[in-house]
Amino acid sequence: MKPTIALFILAAVALPAFAQRGEPFRATVRGSGDSGKCTIEVRVDDVAEVEVRGETGYLRTLQGQPASWVRFVCNAPFPSDMQEFKFKGIDGRGRVELRRDPRDNRGSAVVYIVDTKGGSEGYTFDLEWKGGYLSGNRPRGGVTRRDDSSGNRSSGNSGGFFGRSGGGSSNSGGRSSGGFFGDSPSNSTANSVRACQEEIANRLRRDNYSNFDFGSASLSDRAGKRDWMAGEGRARRSGTTYTFDYACRMDLDRAQVREVDYRVR
Repeated sequence: MKPTIALFILAAVALPAFAQRGEPFRATVRGSGDSGKCTIEVRVDDVAEVEVRGETGYLRTLQGQPASWVRFVCNAPFPSDMQEFKFKGIDGRGRVELRRDPRDNRGSAVVYIVDTKGGSEGYTFDLEWKGGYLSGNRPRGGVTRRDDSSGNRSSGNSGGFFGRSGGGSSNSGGRSSGGFFGDSPSNSTANSVRACQEEIANRLRRDNYSNFDFGSASLSDRAGKRDWMAGEGRARRSGTTYTFDYACRMDLDRAQVREVDYRVR
């Protein structure tokens, strides 16, 4: 067999395992805070993998019939960082194991499921944590870019949300939300999230990032930072995908952004 043909066949066989990421599935979140639990149930016939990041889950079918989601319910957003983490298998006739601990995988938990009998089976497991990052615990190092809403910038570990001291530049004028969906300003948290993400996207574009994928966001419980909306996301630059943490100091009554802060991991 010619080498080129052999390589083509090898690639065709290997492709499905990487291509079947599956559609994202959003969690139903009923609360907030720096500790919590997510309960996940899926149906599997043979081999599958579940990845959980923020409020989004990905179900990959590695072998057998397509796996499917049943439920993904959390009593708080799954944080990007945490001090304690626990995986607990609840139900299922086959093997369920934690493949990637989120503390060692940039906030992404990966669970591997093997169903050894014929037909599909329901599998349920819990992801539990304490000391979620959005409460200010265990910040990671990285490159920080901080801007007030007038466009001024500073770098390093002072001011902003991710710095060691409070404060930072502000602008009482703020920006109206508008958001990605064109909503008018309102008191809703949803509009504040949209306004924050829009402003962060503007800052990232200035630093030559593109293809933004924003994950979960929620109000911070950190002392002195309770008017900040914080979350995480991904973006690309020069052909590489980067993960970043972002935060916006908000006027929540008007859904206006006062200050933004982001840090590339």
